[in-house]
Amino acid sequence: MPRSMTGFGSASAHADELALSVEIRSVNHRHLDVRTHLPPEIASLSKSLEEIVRKRLSRGRVDLSVQLGARDGGAARPIVDIDAARAYYAACQHIAQVLEIPLTVSAEHVVDAASNLRAPPPPLDLEPIEAALGGAVDSALTALITMREAEGRALAEELAGHIERVRELRGAIADDIDRVVREKKRKLEVRVQELLGDATLDPARVAQEIALLADRMDVTEELERLASHCDQFNGLLSMDSSVGRKLDFLIQEMNREANTIGSKCADAALAHVVVELKAELERMREQAQNVE
Repeated sequence: MPRSMTGFGSASAHADELALSVEIRSVNHRHLDVRTHLPPEIASLSKSLEEIVRKRLSRGRVDLSVQLGARDGGAARPIVDIDAARAYYAACQHIAQVLEIPLTVSAEHVVDAASNLRAPPPPLDLEPIEAALGGAVDSALTALITMREAEGRALAEELAGHIERVRELRGAIADDIDRVVREKKRKLEVRVQELLGDATLDPARVAQEIALLADRMDVTEELERLASHCDQFNGLLSMDSSVGRKLDFLIQEMNREANTIGSKCADAALAHVVVELKAELERMREQAQNVE
């Protein structure tokens, strides 16, 4: 069964004292467009994580997000430069004495007032983080693909229903085309008689003109190609590979046949069937755009 391009998956992992959270979302896209959203500390892992996605997906706009946190679930404890904090507090005391104002600086003020008092954290060891993230991304992709497969089955069922309707409309056109040709022949004979009045008609010439008219209105090839496209479409719906582009191409070809049939058979009743056929194909096109 084909897969949809819409899905969501998440997973978590641990690396040393870090908790890693991964979320992957995908929507329809003409090609595979992978976008990673990583904290600055691990931005260099973007390419390796993208490669994991590309090995398992072939189409769709994919957003991969990673969040870092403390393993115990709490916030990471800031590391403060105590010597700098003492110097800052001493400076505040001196200012208070010189200006003869009360000193209201608290420990919280010392930490919050100057972000440069926080010593930079030690660099992360990316090797265990990359290994843990690789497993988490793979697990999130499995969940996303499971969702895409479930939606793909539903899409395949709907598209199969639409293609059966296309077959019905094709059959209605095939059944009615003889009536249309006969009606056009009769109108041509009447028109020729009106133009010539009492003049004698050349039966051979009239027969030739009618034959030319019937040939111009012949849609046998178009109907045969439409039936063939329907068979191919059903065959693709039973495949497990990426078939979205092929489905889209076949729908374009079926639209081409419908347009040709409509232009060849300028008949009001048949025109209604052709319009309904094109509307059905448009509904198929909208749904097929979400097939991987």
